[in-house]
Amino acid sequence: MKFIEKFCEILSEQLTLHEKLLTLSQDKKTILIEGSLPKLEKIIKEEHNLIQESRHLEKDRNAMIQQLAESLKIAPDNVTISFLIEVVQEDIAKQRLSSLKEKLEEVLKELSQVNQLNAKLLKQSLEYIQTTMESITDDPEQEMVYGNPSKSNAKKGRSVFDTRT
Repeated sequence: MKFIEKFCEILSEQLTLHEKLLTLSQDKKTILIEGSLPKLEKIIKEEHNLIQESRHLEKDRNAMIQQLAESLKIAPDNVTISFLIEVVQEDIAKQRLSSLKEKLEEVLKELSQVNQLNAKLLKQSLEYIQTTMESITDDPEQEMVYGNPSKSNAKKGRSVFDTRT
């Protein structure tokens, strides 16, 4: 199999994995809004498996780039999809590389946006939980400074939970 065909095959597999990750991330957004922990755990496991597969493909792709860079006597960082589109002679290969590049960029951009939204949703959920826990466990009459509790003259209020350890 020629280099470009194998390279395109790896890119195509990576595109498929990223599309699956995008779908999972969109599902995760819905689950975060619902607050379903078991569903969230399941999606995180699925994401982990896809990321492992993606890392394996990325390793293969980087090995191919390294090999090509050595044969062309250029730095591996200079071997990009855009570079390959310029140097490839066959029109079909150029079109396939261009198409894969465009689709990957689109999916990765959308995946980034969804992940940023999910991060915000997680942060809001954690802040809500923190605020709720503080309102349940804090003593409203407790002094807001550090000091020796035995020297405190303030009355101790009762909290819903016993926070002593």
